[in-house]
Amino acid sequence: MLVRGKDRYGHFAPVTAPEVELHPDALTVHEQAVGVYRETYREQEALHMQAFAAE
Repeated sequence: MLVRGKDRYGHFAPVTAPEVELHPDALTVHEQAVGVYRETYREQEALHMQAFAAE
């Protein structure tokens, strides 16, 4: 999420504000964003374990 400024390099995807609290579409967007975070975290965790497994 871009908090302020301009996304000159296209690193952020625009997210529309939900119509109402806990709207099903907003929950879907949230789950997709969290899913990307989880996937990236697991990837980095595996790389960390490989890098420091010998220690």
